[in-house]
Amino acid sequence: MNIDLYLLPDLYDADNSKEYGVIIDLLRNSTMITKLFENGIYELVPISSVSSISKFKEFIKFGERNSIKIKGFDYGNSPYEIKDLDFSRKKGVIYSTNGTRAIIRIGQYIPNLIIASMRNMESVVKHIKKIGADISIVLSGQNNLIALEDVYCGGFLMDSLLEEKLDITMNDSAYLSLISYRAVKHSLKNAVRKTEHGKELIWKGFEKDIDMALEKNVTDLIPLYHAGIIHSIRHV
Repeated sequence: MNIDLYLLPDLYDADNSKEYGVIIDLLRNSTMITKLFENGIYELVPISSVSSISKFKEFIKFGERNSIKIKGFDYGNSPYEIKDLDFSRKKGVIYSTNGTRAIIRIGQYIPNLIIASMRNMESVVKHIKKIGADISIVLSGQNNLIALEDVYCGGFLMDSLLEEKLDITMNDSAYLSLISYRAVKHSLKNAVRKTEHGKELIWKGFEKDIDMALEKNVTDLIPLYHAGIIHSIRHV
């Protein structure tokens, strides 16, 4: 299995597109999307521009800009804010500063895009193993810069895949992500809190979102972006 990891969407090689891919935005879009499906939401439509929100009058609106809820939206991008809410059979539309734009952009090239977080990583790994195909992993980053927390999460994915004894060939970015994660895996919470984005979230009062983002393997749900919509599948 060949695995290519890209540290930013801008680095993605569209000429090397694969049928399956993984996208990661640990703080907080991947975590938020995973949590919404844990809480029963039926489907999510990611958008790349707030101006398109008027098309989704009957949808629950989730959105943030620079970590803060956007005026006119129902909720921000905080998984802790919605942790006890029931969204069963509801439809939602979601916008975030980095994550949703990365999903839409990379989804142009990869028809089946898995949204991975630490919350669902075990199921993501088992699903990748079941697929048995080459994959691309794309990290969302923050404001067009590499986000260290995404590097750690990508490394967690690589480490978990290697634990499955798969025959993997990885590019240098995947190896960099792997060794970065292994260097901090026993002090991961402290390492993520010290990242640029981690410090920003703490300063803005979203420290509990970091705690939720670092909860490992608490759900078997896998959000999958296909044809412009995110639905959830369950690994079996």
